[in-house]
Amino acid sequence: MLDHAPIRRILEDRLRAEIAASRHGHADLLPPTPWVDALPIGPAGLGADSLELLTLAGAVNEMFHLHETGIEDTLLVRRTFGAWVDLVQQAWGSRPDRVTFRSSGSTGQPRRHTHVVRDLLTEVDEHAGRLRPKRILSAVPAHHIYGFIFTVLLPRHAACDVVDIRNHLPAREDCRPGDVIVSYPEHWRYLLQTYDPMPAAFGVTSAAPMPTALAHNISAAGLSRLVEVYGSSETAGIGWRDDPDSPFTLLRHWSFQPPHPGSGALRLIGPAGRNAATPDAAAAVGERYFTLGPRLDTAIQVGGINVYPARIAAVLEQHPGVARARVRAAAPESGGRLQALVVPTDPAADPDALRNAIQHWIARHLSGPEQPRSVLVTPRLPHGVLGKVCNWPEPA
Repeated sequence: MLDHAPIRRILEDRLRAEIAASRHGHADLLPPTPWVDALPIGPAGLGADSLELLTLAGAVNEMFHLHETGIEDTLLVRRTFGAWVDLVQQAWGSRPDRVTFRSSGSTGQPRRHTHVVRDLLTEVDEHAGRLRPKRILSAVPAHHIYGFIFTVLLPRHAACDVVDIRNHLPAREDCRPGDVIVSYPEHWRYLLQTYDPMPAAFGVTSAAPMPTALAHNISAAGLSRLVEVYGSSETAGIGWRDDPDSPFTLLRHWSFQPPHPGSGALRLIGPAGRNAATPDAAAAVGERYFTLGPRLDTAIQVGGINVYPARIAAVLEQHPGVARARVRAAAPESGGRLQALVVPTDPAADPDALRNAIQHWIARHLSGPEQPRSVLVTPRLPHGVLGKVCNWPEPA
């Protein structure tokens, strides 16, 4: 199904992400892109010890379901990057029916979401008819579901090349008619500052909400069309729009179900009767359109009591010294209580003084189970490779 080039991109991105996570973001000593076939997956190449090797092999097996072909143990025998590319291609040549992605885990542990490949190809067919790409300029990693759909499956469907622009932007004059730039809001902001005017290309944005003003500015700067795709790791694409002031259009393979009482989410039915729901509050507009509301954060339990991280973060943001806040549950081995990360309104604020003030605020405004047991003051919220607010390392 897939040739070596996209598999190489997927595997390199997946392994880089796994190593960065295991080393708390410190993966600076990894070999530069692109990795060569002879690169050892071990101490001499990626610097992976025996335990990390098991983690890397497990991540590859999980994503591509190698265990269903019986060759997953071969990853521990053939320990080079090229050999792993060959194994994935071998497995997917025999039964390329499912692929598993991980969510970003912005407020807790990442979750695994498995998709049937033919369902993803149904979505790709619709995007291909809308975009008609002659070349993909990719600013997103291929192992995320967004990158997999638009920089792996879409170029295969359209028989077009992929150019990685994460570390090297092409000159504006090197952009061609028929180019489709696949990016995310924070990177689009960077492109707007870099190109003057923007290339007369199509653009796709997803992974995080696109600010309305930014979308208008990008279009005014010369981009031919900007398509915003709404979805999640759990659902894949749900809807799209190319006007930030208009509702989203439901992708053809989804339809609405009656909403669940009180949830605020739209319930959907997709291919083969698959049920899903929007991760955000949403409202149907007619039979094929919808608008979005705020994010719906799932309650978590602390001491048997349901607490809501988004609501607690909103309470923290009411403190005059806090500009932004995020709340999550600590890892079970750390006690499972809540942790908070806050960005001060004054960058010059003393972190210790602000932390003490926030602790007094927490004691006055939140119940016992809702009170974060640790508060980290940071200049900015941490962002992952797709511009979404991501998890932060456990305190030492």
